[in-house]
Amino acid sequence: MMELAKKVIRGYKAHYEGKCGTDCPYYPSTTCINTLEANAEVVLNAASYGHWIEYTYKDDKTKAVVLTAWRCSNCQHFHDKKDKYCPSCGIEMEGIECNDDEG
Repeated sequence: MMELAKKVIRGYKAHYEGKCGTDCPYYPSTTCINTLEANAEVVLNAASYGHWIEYTYKDDKTKAVVLTAWRCSNCQHFHDKKDKYCPSCGIEMEGIECNDDEG
């Protein structure tokens, strides 16, 4: 989603500056402004917040936790730590959901 947002920003900047043919990432489409506006709507309607999904893995014999990982609800990438923002997609994170399929 971050890449699409960057593309939309570049497209609007190119059109605003009158440089569609040289700087617009949607050019040479004959309907580049329509595609740009459709993509802008996708970006604006996207979730503005995500949450961490916690995965805890336990040893079968001792039931001790051997690994905890977090998956971003927006981009689905796994990370070994949780931050305020996902390092993969950049979305701001709110809260944690526990995965029911703990191993």
